[in-house]
Amino acid sequence: MRKIFMRKYIPVIIGLASLSGLIITHSFLPRALTPRQVLEKYLDASLHGRPEEAYTFLSSEDKGVKSPEEYISERSSGKNESAFREILYDKITHRIEYLQIKDDTASANVSITTPDFAVMFRDLYAAAFGSIEQETLTPEEIDRLMAERYKDKGLPMTTTVKTYNLLKEEGGWRIHHGWKTKKWDLDKIGTYLGNTD
Repeated sequence: MRKIFMRKYIPVIIGLASLSGLIITHSFLPRALTPRQVLEKYLDASLHGRPEEAYTFLSSEDKGVKSPEEYISERSSGKNESAFREILYDKITHRIEYLQIKDDTASANVSITTPDFAVMFRDLYAAAFGSIEQETLTPEEIDRLMAERYKDKGLPMTTTVKTYNLLKEEGGWRIHHGWKTKKWDLDKIGTYLGNTD
């Protein structure tokens, strides 16, 4: 009787165990990110001083134009981030206003609110040359002057709207700046003007 029971129900028990294993395994696998999630992660990293992380969200075509080192050096002010610069990063916000997905492409309009550097540098210039008798300032002096200027009042802010494009690639959705096309256009203009270097 026991042998009959075992022969009859062993395949069912094995099948249920396999199915439950698949369900558990599937629930812990990372899910593909949506275009909105990729854009949010890219913007958060890009706007808050984490270019290494932002680079991971770029399209393969854009990565073919700029190496990680080039991208990071263009967006980094160095390893010695000051407390004032950290405060600036904390003030930057963004909001995805509109996102349209069509097949393997997506486009989004994003409002980005940042400190108004034009106003801040005008204030810095007035403060610096009103109290310092030199024409160049070190980064430390700039940080000190900015911190003094804005310690008791809020930073001047400005909002701009920027369009971001995304492509769906084999590894998921990626930010696509189109640097290859832009580089080609600049090379073509340079050739036309006689600058072939």
